Amino acid sequence: MIELAAKAKFPGGIDLVEMRDPVAAFQKTRDVIAQSSEAVVFEAAVLSGLFQARIDILRRQGDTLELIEVKSSALNGDGEQDDSKSPFLNGNGEVVGKWREYLLDEKLTGSFSQSVT
Repeated sequence: MIELAAKAKFPGGIDLVEMRDPVAAFQKTRDVIAQSSEAVVFEAAVLSGLFQARIDILRRQGDTLELIEVKSSALNGDGEQDDSKSPFLNGNGEVVGKWREYLLDEKLTGSFSQSVT
């Protein structure tokens, strides 16, 4: 539901959610952002070596690409986020050990982001 609300903020965007082939989705992403200096792609595809990523919203404005990730979370009755039931965080709000390598893989994510720039 939150993604539909986010997409509504960018009318006229091209939605690639149905494109399951990563190579075809990547090519379509490239085509859309190359055709106009003002473009929006939902579920844009990025490829780098063996890695692929889907971007919730990719917006081109002139020479700038903006990557927008849409996330949501539940709030408790006080309007505060309730992380007490998160499988990823301990009681102190720190990433649980068994998830640390996966969620905080800065070497991998840093390498990936540098290779697609």
